[in-house]
Amino acid sequence: MDNHSSRGNDFSLTLLNYARSVWNWLRSRLRAIDENARLNLLLTIFNLMLLIIVTFALLNRRTEIRYVTVVQTATVAQATATAAQARAYSAGLEEGATRAIKDFIVQLTATALARPITIPTPVTLTLPPPTATLTPLPPTPTLTLSLPTATFTSLPSTPTRTLLSPLSPTPLPPPVLKDAEISGCTVILKWSWSWVLAKDEWFAVRAGKLEGEPVHSVAWTKEHTYVYDMSDASEYIWEIVVCRGDPADAYCEQMTVSEQGTFSFQGCSQ
Repeated sequence: MDNHSSRGNDFSLTLLNYARSVWNWLRSRLRAIDENARLNLLLTIFNLMLLIIVTFALLNRRTEIRYVTVVQTATVAQATATAAQARAYSAGLEEGATRAIKDFIVQLTATALARPITIPTPVTLTLPPPTATLTPLPPTPTLTLSLPTATFTSLPSTPTRTLLSPLSPTPLPPPVLKDAEISGCTVILKWSWSWVLAKDEWFAVRAGKLEGEPVHSVAWTKEHTYVYDMSDASEYIWEIVVCRGDPADAYCEQMTVSEQGTFSFQGCSQ
């Protein structure tokens, strides 16, 4: 009985020491793993502990059978008492081992559940914006225009009008008086001009008496002569004006005027 009790105590101490070692090892491992792996490990430990309990119960049962076989040579009363004590010891040892293992599992489970479950924070990846690549444009073609060169051929010189400033008294050359030829009751007035009249330009013949009658317009013509009918004998003055306008309107824009000339009419001659 003493040897059997000593072996049972040694076995219980060994089992408890082994449980403490396993617990310390599990604590160090549980700190280094994540939550899912921790739960899987706890389930594995729980199954292992159940297997240890069943194994321990079977070992105790075998010890009891072996002990009954040894003491079969003793008296029936001693064998019965010894078997009862062995069963009581085995029951107490099994109960103590079961309680220790249950306490260990409860402590292990509480420690595992006390740790907060840390859900990893999703990582947001921020990609830099694409970098624009500048591609140089091809050079712009330069359009070169070749203009033909104009060749000027000189024309025969013709009289051209040069419009002078408003301050110029004679913008055009004046007509030149030639002659006043008396024939009967008429005087043929003649003049010349180096320029050519435009379509709206005329020669205005102006005449008047030297005394008592101012010079006034007597006719418009495109010719270089004019036949002036006379009536009164007197000294006369006359001039030729280049006008721009319309005879029907009786408006003359004076372009230039000749010098004044004189002639003497003595009356109608036969």
